[in-house]
Amino acid sequence: MELNINIQNENGNDSSELQRELASHKSAAEQQQALLSKAEEDCKEEGSGSSTRTICIDLQQILPCPRLKNQKAYYKKKLNLYNLCIYDLNTCKANYFLWDETMALKGSNEINSCLLKGLELNQSDGFKNLRIFADNCLGQNKNIYVTLNCLRLLQIGGLDSIKIEFMVAGHSYMPCNRTFGSIENKLRLNKIIDTPDEYATIIKTAIRNGITVIRMTQEDFFDIKMLKDKVTVRKPKKFLFTEGRTFTLSKAKPWEYHIKKSSLTSETVSLKKGKKGPPSRAKGRPKSPTPLLSSAPLRRAYANQLKLDYSKIEHLQQLRSYLQQTGRTWIDQLVNKQSSASVVTDQAGEEETPVVGDNNAQDEDLLDYAAPVPYFS
Repeated sequence: MELNINIQNENGNDSSELQRELASHKSAAEQQQALLSKAEEDCKEEGSGSSTRTICIDLQQILPCPRLKNQKAYYKKKLNLYNLCIYDLNTCKANYFLWDETMALKGSNEINSCLLKGLELNQSDGFKNLRIFADNCLGQNKNIYVTLNCLRLLQIGGLDSIKIEFMVAGHSYMPCNRTFGSIENKLRLNKIIDTPDEYATIIKTAIRNGITVIRMTQEDFFDIKMLKDKVTVRKPKKFLFTEGRTFTLSKAKPWEYHIKKSSLTSETVSLKKGKKGPPSRAKGRPKSPTPLLSSAPLRRAYANQLKLDYSKIEHLQQLRSYLQQTGRTWIDQLVNKQSSASVVTDQAGEEETPVVGDNNAQDEDLLDYAAPVPYFS
């Protein structure tokens, strides 16, 4: 879309470079979409007995709670509900992970925690290889923390390999989106949705096969970002981290990730802890083994409920009169719990990849990978 606008704004000037860039963008989008379509076909044939499990992950648009059709309530602030879909292509089943903004944010910690929860629920299926299709959102999916979380899973054991396929920004139509549409259609049939529990009930029946809704609690969210202290963060030399399209990780190489930009451009990067500069030549000094990412348990991401903006609390209380008794009770309980809540800065990224070098990127480590940086060995 942005490239099309730039080409139109050239006003007769030479736009050949932009045309080539647009053609390359469309070609990459078509390749990734074809890859996903092929994966869907293969998974239907292989079924749940396959040694490779393929999933798609995507976060639905924010769900406002309560959901009202009253005109006076239109401009009032509501509680944000976050709903992550993990769609299993082998079983054609959708698992939804639902939480609200008083429990957790919607950044990389939360996406990784939902992924861990989903794998925990399906660990008895016996698959050895995991393939993930995700959109190009830097703050949530395409960052070093997802890579570290996957490496940790491989080091724990149970999986032999993990491959992550990122769709092209603006062209990330996945099976998750089909279920999102069904959910929205179901939600429109309800004039009032008072509580998160009512949302969960409606979502469960949005499609014919049914949807499993997992209500996340604060105990389910872990601080994946703590893993960064256990590695030496290195980036590809040949291209930007953000330009990577396919990430491949293997149990046989527990400290490396292979990142591919195109069929002709790829690179293997090691994250193993090490000092900058040439290796030490000291003799007689035993080399201590590098602690695995799985050597220590993950700590919880949050100790208390998250603080809501005062104006939002005020608006929720004003909406109380439009709700049924269950909704009124829910708002009363929500407001009471806010007395012990903690203020946390929102680090969640935008829905699509921000412009390279954009200082408005919200995730604290987005810009690490959004601009050229020297390679550290």
